[in-house]
Amino acid sequence: MREKAERWLAPKCKREPHAEDCTHYGDRIEVRRLWAHPTDPESAGLYAASQVYVVEREVIPLSKVVKASKERCYAITCTEVTEDRQRNGENLLRTFRGHWTVEAKNHYRRDITYQEDRSPVKNHN
Repeated sequence: MREKAERWLAPKCKREPHAEDCTHYGDRIEVRRLWAHPTDPESAGLYAASQVYVVEREVIPLSKVVKASKERCYAITCTEVTEDRQRNGENLLRTFRGHWTVEAKNHYRRDITYQEDRSPVKNHN
């Protein structure tokens, strides 16, 4: 699936992003750019898929402690495509960021409640 997403999104990533978000932290600036491509369940091979998108995250260091980096994350969603390309991109970027907020909160709760990080028993499936 990743190969399909890269093939669909490669031409779009050469153009202006559909959405862009810039966040300033004390020692770095994080820039997130999003490009989206409409799809259908048959092409994607996933039930209810309507969009495939890529989020590029660039870290710009403001101190010597932080390293510059750039990474891309690919995702598929069943969120319907809206007519306004920028609004569609902003909604997807907000959803993408919200997903990681939920993940971080869930990990924190599990670590505090069950002390998972201190456990010597790990399941590396």
